[in-house]
Amino acid sequence: MAISQEQAKKLLEDVIFTGDGADEWVQDVWGLSSTLGESAASLVDVFHIMLSVLSEAQLEKLLRQVYEQHEDAIAQSKMWESWQDLF
Repeated sequence: MAISQEQAKKLLEDVIFTGDGADEWVQDVWGLSSTLGESAASLVDVFHIMLSVLSEAQLEKLLRQVYEQHEDAIAQSKMWESWQDLF
């Protein structure tokens, strides 16, 4: 199965940021504390860099590991059906 970076990004954002996109999450954190907001923005930057450098095979492996270790959280996510289609 081949997975695109965009598809992987959507699935991971749904789980990591509980349904909100990464940018919305940063805005929420920034609203609570500018210091924490800067850290959140840096974390999201690293997240995007990670996605851009991983191969499709590495993305698939990462998604499989996340799915296996966090199936309960994924089952409650907005993209549950997309996860099921993959695994």
